[in-house]
Amino acid sequence: VSTQSTGMFLNQLDLGNVVNALNLFCEDVLHVSLVVEEPSQGELVHKDLVKIAVFDERDGLVGYLYLDLCDREGKDPRTCLHTVTCGTHTQLPVVVLQCGLPGRGPPTTEFEYQTLTLGQVQTLFHELGHALHGILGRTKYQHTSGTRGPTDFAEIPSTLFENFISHPHVWYNCINPRTPFRDSHFKFGTEHLFNTPYTALEMETNILHAMLDQRLHSSGSLTDTTSIAEEVQARY
Repeated sequence: VSTQSTGMFLNQLDLGNVVNALNLFCEDVLHVSLVVEEPSQGELVHKDLVKIAVFDERDGLVGYLYLDLCDREGKDPRTCLHTVTCGTHTQLPVVVLQCGLPGRGPPTTEFEYQTLTLGQVQTLFHELGHALHGILGRTKYQHTSGTRGPTDFAEIPSTLFENFISHPHVWYNCINPRTPFRDSHFKFGTEHLFNTPYTALEMETNILHAMLDQRLHSSGSLTDTTSIAEEVQARY
């Protein structure tokens, strides 16, 4: 695929379409709907935030997600997730997804048409994986809710969501529908974007890390982790 056509794909990654693609994905795969809700007076710390009620098709309302996506003066530019209320069996979870994306958000909820990079889209999907983990999960104790649990477990939903961006159907929904788009472009464009020359090396590294993780968690003694790592690398 040509650099020009690849650039065309990336130029169409606007924030409004990406947020819509996230909602479509949640409906198709998780049977969960993200519904924009009018906040009460004084509920938001800034008018740019969007309040979203999360509905499960079987259980109804399961939690609230606040999107604080766009950069503004005085705002922390980091991308992260804030847990306001944990998801337990006695209370609904409330989480805030914070980003420092270019442009500004509401008063309308269309997020205007701010173009994002591929990396920013992947980060947004990653953080939404964390958000939905915290919203859909129900735990007995607050310290095991969402991202508060063990890191190895907490990163599974976010990594899974991040990888979904390379799926053709999800990728298509992220593209601006105003641009002519053909199946041939779709097929080779995604291969070019997501299958880099380092894909095989990255997969090999991840497998090695997984084997090391299994070894470290099954060993009775971890007095010399360096030697264990060297042994696993030499073996696999």
